Amino acid sequence: MHRRKDGFKASSAVEHDTGIISNCALTKASGADNHEAVVGLALMENEDAPVRVLVDLANGTGRREQQRRTPQVTSR
Repeated sequence: MHRRKDGFKASSAVEHDTGIISNCALTKASGADNHEAVVGLALMENEDAPVRVLVDLANGTGRREQQRRTPQVTSR
């Protein structure tokens, strides 16, 4: 889960079955070192067993979703 506020982003690892937050990080909202994939891997680096990863893809997809819903007209 990610939430942006005033130039920072909070990321958390949550146990799927219990809802318990097992890890979290507060990072700058932008920059390669703060990308969701980088932070997500860091949150899981101490896991001993394989984990199931669920991702919230809704953040930052507004433009792509709008393009998907807008009919594309091409002329020949």
